[in-house]
Amino acid sequence: MIDRRYNSGEQFVMYSKEEIEAARNTDMVRFLEQHEGFSFKSSDGWLICNEHDSLKINPDRYTWHWYSRNLFGKGAIDWLCKVNGYGFKDAVARLIMRGGEGI
Repeated sequence: MIDRRYNSGEQFVMYSKEEIEAARNTDMVRFLEQHEGFSFKSSDGWLICNEHDSLKINPDRYTWHWYSRNLFGKGAIDWLCKVNGYGFKDAVARLIMRGGEGI
C-alpha cells in the first residue's frame, strides 16, 4: 500500500497488484460466514445460503448470484461493492486488512 497526498493535502492510497490479487482471492464462503453470518448447504454443484435461498455460490468459478435482488458478481470485492455499497478501494482495504479475512 502506498500512502500519498494530493497537493491539496488530501490523502489517497494506491494498492499493489499483489494486494489487489490477495483481496480477489478471499474465500467467498468463509467471508460470508464470518462477516454476514450466513451458512451454506451444497446442492447440484452450488452452495445455497440457508438464510437467503436465492443466494447461490458457484465454488468452482468463485461467482455468486443473489436472484431475489438481481445481483451477481465474482468474489468478495464484488459483494462488498454491490451488496454493501463499498467503493473498490474501500473493499480492497477491508479484505487485505487482515490477510484476506477482512474486518
